[in-house]
Amino acid sequence: MKIRKKIRTINTNPKVNLTGLNTIYNQALNNDERTIVFEINQGQGYFVFMMFFDEDDSSKDNMYIYLKRTNHMLNFKMYANHTKGDFFIYITPNDIQAIKDELNINGGVGQFDILDFFTSLNSNIPQFLPFAQKLNNFKSIWKQASPHLSGVLNDADKIYFIGLRDLKSAKKKPTEKTLRKLYLYINAQPETIKQFIISLKDQQKTCCWSADKNKQKAFSLFF
Repeated sequence: MKIRKKIRTINTNPKVNLTGLNTIYNQALNNDERTIVFEINQGQGYFVFMMFFDEDDSSKDNMYIYLKRTNHMLNFKMYANHTKGDFFIYITPNDIQAIKDELNINGGVGQFDILDFFTSLNSNIPQFLPFAQKLNNFKSIWKQASPHLSGVLNDADKIYFIGLRDLKSAKKKPTEKTLRKLYLYINAQPETIKQFIISLKDQQKTCCWSADKNKQKAFSLFF
């Protein structure tokens, strides 16, 4: 009988644990706001961190880092138990090159240390992320970043608010992938949008959207 040996592939890409995410991740869970968007400026680079982790999100264990100066998106799979503070990611050579491009250090003197870079990023992750800041961060980069984030909204082409739908009879709750459109396409104060989302969840309702601008309804009629 032929014995087949198992070959184990060893991941040699650098591994880091972004423990600094722990506080705002659990804050988002506790507030039932399963979206995180914040920006860190490092050197010449601007790094926008994004996490979308509703149960309906296929990307719930992913972390996106949008490199704003070079218009490039990094997408990392996160490992381990996030509620306990572990956010392990592996960094590929392509990721490292994209980060160097964002920092504009190619051809510079000295060796770039990716682990030192992520250690610095980790220490600068905010420990409190107000809803208004999250909303404004998301809205400010959506136009540039949206081609890389097609899966974080339901029916991404439908951007005009047309009303509400009751979900009680279907025994469903509104999904974050639908509610996130309120962050992007409603012109209202962040606190108004926050309270509207809370009300929708309490009443087990969701918002409806259309691709036809002529069907658009005034948001103020429903709040």
